[in-house]
Amino acid sequence: MNLFQNPFFIIGVSTRDSKQSIVDACDAKSLTVDADVCTRSRAALTQPRNRLSAELAWLPGYSPVGAKVLIEKIQKEPTAFLSSLDGMAPLPRCNALATFLEHHKPNTESQITGLLIDVAQSFERIDYSKLMAAINEDRQIAKIPAVQDVESIKQEMQARREYIIGVMKGCLNNTKAPDKVLTKIVETTTSEGTQHPPILVDDLTEKYTQEVKKYLDQLAGQIRNVIERIQEKPKQSFEHQMPTLYKYLKTWDQIAQPIQLVQQSKGLDDPHSKELAQDLRGLALEIANTHDMHSEAKQITKIVAKLFKELPQFAERVAEDLTALDSLLEQKRKSDQVNKIIDPIIQKIKSGESEQALREINSVLYNTTTDPELRNTLKEIKESLEERITKHGKPIDSAPSLHTINGVGTTIYGDTLYFVFLFIPIIPLARYSLESQGGGSYRFFGKLKLHKWQKYWQYALIGLVIFWILK
Repeated sequence: MNLFQNPFFIIGVSTRDSKQSIVDACDAKSLTVDADVCTRSRAALTQPRNRLSAELAWLPGYSPVGAKVLIEKIQKEPTAFLSSLDGMAPLPRCNALATFLEHHKPNTESQITGLLIDVAQSFERIDYSKLMAAINEDRQIAKIPAVQDVESIKQEMQARREYIIGVMKGCLNNTKAPDKVLTKIVETTTSEGTQHPPILVDDLTEKYTQEVKKYLDQLAGQIRNVIERIQEKPKQSFEHQMPTLYKYLKTWDQIAQPIQLVQQSKGLDDPHSKELAQDLRGLALEIANTHDMHSEAKQITKIVAKLFKELPQFAERVAEDLTALDSLLEQKRKSDQVNKIIDPIIQKIKSGESEQALREINSVLYNTTTDPELRNTLKEIKESLEERITKHGKPIDSAPSLHTINGVGTTIYGDTLYFVFLFIPIIPLARYSLESQGGGSYRFFGKLKLHKWQKYWQYALIGLVIFWILK
């Protein structure tokens, strides 16, 4: 009940009036107020066990005049009432604010947010021993038996708590964006999830959770459908499906945010959000490990880290995933950078341009800005190439032509390609590292330098030809 529904207000008596004064006031009120209402009000105030409920819904500790002035302000001067809250005891403040919210039904989100925070924090500050003392002080004046123990007050306050939660929920539902308002309330009262929530905020969030569960379940189904479509054809569908997935996730985050924050404030992960986040993490791991889509996996993981940061236990694993993906992407970047330099060098080696390949290797090696890993790789290639050249000569792009007609042409003798006349070697053309396969067939490994005597043979023949021409 609010203050206007309280028996003390209905029959116009105070907490300090005696039983006889209450009876007399009921008789007088029965002329203008429904007799049954007066009878129920009298019973509620004259029977000690029933009276406690009305006392807890009233203004314990307030004088009769003070209570009357406060109620008039709520009715007629709402602005003055809100300005007079300082110094009020916690329970009277809760009851007065609940009455204000029910009576005036504010619809400004910022005002509702502030008032609901005030109610929750005031309720949290209730000192039951002081409350019992204030009630018993008035009972003593009214000659009503005192409340004997704090436990009876705590038990009766359960019903009061339910009523206040109902008022708070009604105000929340009057806003255009209950999720945003509740999120702000939870953020403020829990210091953004780092402190345990006030009991009324916890209760309010629980009721909110029950209301939005059906919609969140539906939204989770839509998100999982998108995940399945990406899993079916990740490379083809990722770019097309991601905007839809992100839209659904943003909606989920907005609605589930206060729920996640309350759970976070207790050191827990919201189970429904955690299940969804695990599905998204599974998608990221699958496309990274199975399809090498590391950039795309990082994109999903960053979304999970951002939208599910209120899951303290799960957030640690997501942070580890991001670190691992960053490392893989950095390795891939370096690998691409290395391949961009090494691939042309390898191609030159394969095509027989070993000297050009060595020049390019040296150019990169002598550059002081070269990455250490690339430098080491090039050193290995250079050493291998030089060793190969020493052993097998320079790599060749294709085997030399071996062809004779009537004993005239080119053929191999030993490891040297000769121009032959009547199968007699006349001019040494080139020398190779090779292996005979039998039947005049050879396997060539590389091109070697001619021996000095073969060079002299070439020079002698050239000189002989020149001498013959000049003669």
